[in-house]
Amino acid sequence: MPAGDAVLCHGLCAIGHLPLDEGFTRIRTWLDAHPREVLVFVIEDYVPADRITLALTRSGLLSSCLHRDLGQPFPTLGEMITSGRRVFIMLESGAAAPAWAHG
Repeated sequence: MPAGDAVLCHGLCAIGHLPLDEGFTRIRTWLDAHPREVLVFVIEDYVPADRITLALTRSGLLSSCLHRDLGQPFPTLGEMITSGRRVFIMLESGAAAPAWAHG
C-alpha cells in the first residue's frame, strides 16, 4: 500500500485492505441492496477528515450519512431508515468536526 493512501482494514493493513473510495463504494452498494439496514463505523482519526469526506463523496455514500446538529437528539433507527441517513460515523478520538462525524 503506498504511503499516505487511506484504506479500510482491521488490525494489520499489510495483510489485507481496500482503498477507502472502493470500500465506501462497496458499502453503498450493500446499503442499496439492504434498504432497512443501518451501519455504524468508528474511523481512526489519523486519516484527515477532508480525505474521508472526499471518499464519501466519490462513493456516493455521503448522502447516506447521518448529519446531526450538536445538542439535538439522535434519531431512532426507524427515523434513520425513513430519512435515508443510515450510516452513522464516529471518529475514534471522539472529536466531531465534519457534519457526518459524531464524537
